[in-house]
Amino acid sequence: YSLGRALAARFPVIERLLGAEFFAALAREFLTAHPPASPMLFRWGEAFPGFLQSFPPLADYPYLPDVARLEWLRGEAYHAPDAPAAGPAQLAQAAQEPAARGARLHPSVRILQADYAALTIWQANQPEATPPAELDAGTPESALILRDAADQVRVLPLRTGDPAFLQALMHGATLLAAAEVALRHQPGHDPGPLLLALAQAG
Repeated sequence: YSLGRALAARFPVIERLLGAEFFAALAREFLTAHPPASPMLFRWGEAFPGFLQSFPPLADYPYLPDVARLEWLRGEAYHAPDAPAAGPAQLAQAAQEPAARGARLHPSVRILQADYAALTIWQANQPEATPPAELDAGTPESALILRDAADQVRVLPLRTGDPAFLQALMHGATLLAAAEVALRHQPGHDPGPLLLALAQAG
């Protein structure tokens, strides 16, 4: 099992977009510049998105680093430690006291804020996916990445205010304070659908 195949296993959509032959050559270049620092190969590849961004032959494909970041964050979510989910009583209490209570997110939660349509491109390149008729790769997208209660890594689209809401919670803000931060990014933002998605995922 070569290091090149290990990299392809971590970034399968990048391999599909570039083709196996080009990806294999790219992996050799990356290995020279960034050899693994640990025998645990799931920790290798964090520098790959930045490497793609600075690799001159890929200058015409500026969306690739964002797609690679999404794939890297999926791996991080998969390998994140576990934590117990909040029960219905805890959720109800937090909803009744939003000015006093926050929400500690699961260790697997990751946020991708991309300059390009990384989520749409990633989804279109999944096995058996039907590519969209038209795709504007230059449209910025954000995504929530997490490992759910069934140990499946999920990638969900985020609205404009959602990343700010999640980041505020991660920094210890109360639910009300986080909602106010989100409103500054997206007037009329409602955190309800996002909180429901998090609760359903465990």
